Amino acid sequence: MKKSILNMALTSTMFVFLANSTFAGTTPFPSTQLNPNDMAKIGNQMDNAFKDLDKLGDIDFDKVQKAPAKNAQKPIGNKSTIVTDMMIAAGDGYTLGLKTDGTVLSTGMNLSGADQVSDWTNITMIACGLNHSVGLKSNGTVVATGSVGSGECDVASWKDIKMIAAGLDYTIGLKKDGTVVATGSNEHGKSEVKAWKNIVAVSAGSHFTAGLKSDGTVLAIGKDCSGVLNVSAWRDITTISTSFDNILGLKKDGTVVNTMRSNTSEFKGVISIVASAGYVAGLKKDGTVVTNSETIDTSSWQNIIAISAGTSQLVGLKSDGTVVATAANDVWSLGRPNVKGWQLKVKK
Repeated sequence: MKKSILNMALTSTMFVFLANSTFAGTTPFPSTQLNPNDMAKIGNQMDNAFKDLDKLGDIDFDKVQKAPAKNAQKPIGNKSTIVTDMMIAAGDGYTLGLKTDGTVLSTGMNLSGADQVSDWTNITMIACGLNHSVGLKSNGTVVATGSVGSGECDVASWKDIKMIAAGLDYTIGLKKDGTVVATGSNEHGKSEVKAWKNIVAVSAGSHFTAGLKSDGTVLAIGKDCSGVLNVSAWRDITTISTSFDNILGLKKDGTVVNTMRSNTSEFKGVISIVASAGYVAGLKKDGTVVTNSETIDTSSWQNIIAISAGTSQLVGLKSDGTVVATAANDVWSLGRPNVKGWQLKVKK
């Protein structure tokens, strides 16, 4: 492979020289018109080309061609900011999956009807709260289904949204201009996000909301139980995630910080994080998944590009668009969503 690349490059070099020298504009190129000066110029240019190409001698072009494509994680905001593309979403006893045609699959059951998404179309992102689900459409508008008691599904008037988050009885929307909107419960002031600016990612918990700024710092608002909102000192954060009682932050160096002192010492080389009640999980660069829970078995998971955590299940999207899932607790039978046969959207 190396030899053929060199030969092709040298041949191209010779042709370009000929086409732009003695025989430019002559058809055909009669080799009988070559003179010693032309031949010397050709030889010098080929020697220089060979020297440049020889520097590539240590590259195995076969391996370069066969290298796997980058996964579906893509930056938003500044170049270092990475958020998990929301193609899977795990809720309370149910799981949603985004298909390539913009429709959404559902497995499991939610008593509030949050799993009733069969009529959704043109969806580009999905999110699950405790008892409601939210979908971002390709035109920047938002749809929602499930519990409506606190107004958490009142999103019909939203426009220019680029990211969504669903929490306990409320919904957060990140607009294209970096500002944030909210609807639903405002208990403990968790929805008071109108003053936020330069936000590149949002996450909704139970009684608090977190926002990642373009400079890598984090904002948090709501009920500060046991210091859960203590994020003011965080720097170089690229991804955030919230759960019932925790805020996670992923740093540029692949390590993880959190406000409730969860053990994340094994979280190194991580590119995405999720939090749920009782455990946290991280997606590593090599496509494997690490957790801080002894009851969640992800040892067989490979080629994972996105993860989502529900109340009783951890779900992973593979690079081929298939999905794997495991129960977070053996007692919860609903924590084993039937995702066999799913083929979801994988961004290239």
